[in-house]
Amino acid sequence: MKLLALGDSLTAGYGVLKRTAWTSQAAQALGAAVFNRGICGDTTAGMLARLYREISETQPEYVLIWGGSNDIFLCHDCSCTKGNIAAMVQQSVFYGVKPILITPLPVERYSMKTQWEKLIDLQKAEELIAQYVTWIFDYSESFQIPVIDCFHTFSTKIKDQDVSGLYLDGIHPNDQGHQIIAEQICNFFYSMGSEK
Repeated sequence: MKLLALGDSLTAGYGVLKRTAWTSQAAQALGAAVFNRGICGDTTAGMLARLYREISETQPEYVLIWGGSNDIFLCHDCSCTKGNIAAMVQQSVFYGVKPILITPLPVERYSMKTQWEKLIDLQKAEELIAQYVTWIFDYSESFQIPVIDCFHTFSTKIKDQDVSGLYLDGIHPNDQGHQIIAEQICNFFYSMGSEK
């Protein structure tokens, strides 16, 4: 099985070692080839622009599409994000690749680093991310696109434990956070009948 992981710093593995990034952990657990095509700072517009090239180079069976947080943080809007996500989904299908959407991580404000606080309107970002997550589920239901829901998984775990336990800086997951993401990715494919 070959998986293309298309995204931003959450996929690239910002701040953690390559071997502990969720893509590496999922590849080992699934016995699959997982191509990490995350670029730190990328937006859904950038992801859309390079989708065809990434698919052509890797020839995957599935593409995991995980983006939108930077659109919200930097542009304070998610209207274009929705169009870009929809375009990536439809183009993936056209190219014969099965798309899977991943919901964004919630912002964890208590461990937020100062440099991010200066750039991000936390209250608005939280509201927009919640709206975006709702849209992802509505869209996926309408077009029968599978979703891996990291947003609600992390939201629940943040409430249940030390709030600094999953994030490096309030945005990017630490080693434990990447482990949780990897487990969720693997469980999705196990539920589809993929061998462990």
